[in-house]
Parts: sequence; structure tokens; C-alpha cells
Amino acid sequence: MRVVLDSTEIVADYRMASGPFRALKEGIESFGFSLHLPCLVIAEVLNRYRRGVQEAVERDRAAHQSLRRFLWEGAPDTPPPIHSIDGLADAYGELLRLRLSALGVRELPYPQVSHETLVQRALSGRKPFSSDGQKGYRDALIWEGVLELASSGDEAIVFVTTNASDFAKDGELHPELAADVVARDIPVERVRLRLGLSAFSDTYLKPRLSRRALLSGEDQRLREPGVYDRFLETLQLAYREQLEMIIGTSPAIPTGWRPVVHSVRPADEPLMVEVKSVAVFPSGSLLVSAETEVLVDFAIRQLNITMNGATAAFHATLDFILDPTSGDVTAPNLRSARLVHREGSRIIHP
Repeated sequence: MRVVLDSTEIVADYRMASGPFRALKEGIESFGFSLHLPCLVIAEVLNRYRRGVQEAVERDRAAHQSLRRFLWEGAPDTPPPIHSIDGLADAYGELLRLRLSALGVRELPYPQVSHETLVQRALSGRKPFSSDGQKGYRDALIWEGVLELASSGDEAIVFVTTNASDFAKDGELHPELAADVVARDIPVERVRLRLGLSAFSDTYLKPRLSRRALLSGEDQRLREPGVYDRFLETLQLAYREQLEMIIGTSPAIPTGWRPVVHSVRPADEPLMVEVKSVAVFPSGSLLVSAETEVLVDFAIRQLNITMNGATAAFHATLDFILDPTSGDVTAPNLRSARLVHREGSRIIHP
């Protein structure tokens, strides 16, 4: 099986360290998957990383300038750290190359498609172009690369992207793109689409793994405070932005203010983790699907002004990797998180 990644997957996890990437690595090593990345995707990822760093630095500087008018003589006036955008971008480029090399990525060259073909496609508003033909040039190049790869052998291709609006309809490959496959005399079932690496893992990896119930000793180890604490710390670092976004949708958060997560802690004592399924990687590591409830401590902030702290309760559904020997919990993949009402949870106005 040949897997082609869109830039959306790497931009969602620049370090490529989450559970879905770990699962993909296991699939490559154990089941003969091959990973292909268009050169354009690599260029897009590097460009979006640089722009993201630039925007973050500019937001910090603007917030500091806004704060200064509230300060008085002698008040601390500490500017935000000055990051080298070029330095960070160059360092990330090296990290990306190392991660791709470790996955055995095969780069796809730019496709041999004429300008006339792309112009006609844009003018007709055919996917992956927008209906007015104004957007979609790079997506069209990526799609042409997928078609060229499909023409080069009989092995199935799975194109993984979360760009559903341009590539999919009802969760499957858009009919206009499926028509391109048929027009190239390629069996339509040879080219498949999955919306995200988690969906890819559910369809093509998890069914290949052996399954069993969590053994009593492993179950107890998962509930040990040290193991669970490491999980909570990893969850906080990896999904802080997502948790902040969900909290920010609450009507109790005033307009113009945003939540800032400080910590994630267990909602109950003793610690409760409801294990739904366990799959065993050939390496011996366990892929655990579970549900748990956590309390998220946060404050709300406007510019650099922080107001009252509060706590929100979340019901989280997630996958993670468990090393049955060391008890290490790594590569969490938060599949869903929803606010729940429970005692001790409070979201308050400033």
C-alpha cells in the first residue's frame, strides 16, 4: 500500500510525534506500507511553519506594545523574547528532513501537467479548484501527482488529507476526482481517500493488529499515579491549543478574552481510565483506546492582562501508546473532548 500525505497532516503536528504518526511508522515497518510526499507538500509545510512563527512573534510584540500604555513609572516592562524566525525555520527544516527520512519517505516530483490542462480545469471549476476557479492551483498539482503515482504500478494508493472541501464528498473521494482516475484507465478502487491519519489508522492499520483484553497487571499499571501523571502532562502539552479552543466557545467567556490552560489533572480519585480496546504492535507496544475525565485549570486573558482562574471538566476520548514494561505513555491522540457539567467545575466572568 502506498500512502500519500497532504500538508494538512504535518501542519496539524509539526513534530510528527502524535499517535497517528507513530501508528503510521509501525505500519511502514511491519506491514510494508510506503510513504510518499509531493515536493510541493514539503514546500507548503515549511512555508506555513515560517508564517506561523512570524505571526506568533508579531502577536507577542503587539501585545507588549498595547500593555505598555497601562504601565506606570518603575513598573516592570519585560519585552517578549526575540526569536530568530530564520533560525527557527532553518532548524525546523532540518528536523522535518530527519523525521521524513526516519519514515522512509519517497518524494514525488512535480507532475508533468501542462498549464493549459490546469487552466481549463480552473475555468470549469472542477475539483480540487473552487467553483469560481480562483483557488486550488497547488491542490491540483498535488492531485496530478497522485494520479501519476497511481499510473506507475498496481499497488493501492491512499491519499490522506483533512481538506474535505476540495478533495472529498460525503467522506469519500470526490466524484470529479474519481472520474479523473477512470479517465486514466486506472481502476477506481486503486485510489482511495481518508480524511486524516486517525481515519487511515482505523481503516488500514488497526484491523491488521492483534487484539486482546488489557491484562490485569497492565491495567493496574496504567492507573499508577506516575504513569497517569505523565499521560496528563503529555496531553496538556500536545492538546493545550485544542482545549483552549473548546473552552473559548463557552458563552461564559466574554468577547475579546481567551482561555489559557495552566494544568490538566484527574477529575476523580482514584484515577479512572475506561479502556475500550487494546491492539498490539509487532514491536510489543500497546495501542490503547480509552476514555477518561479530566479537570482543566485555566485563566482568561486579554492581551497580557490575566483575570480570574477557573476550572472546566472534560470527557476525553483518546488513543495512546503504552509500553507494558516501563509504563511509559506516549503519542496521545485526542480524538474528541467535550465540556461536561460536574461538581467542582466552574467557568466564570472576569
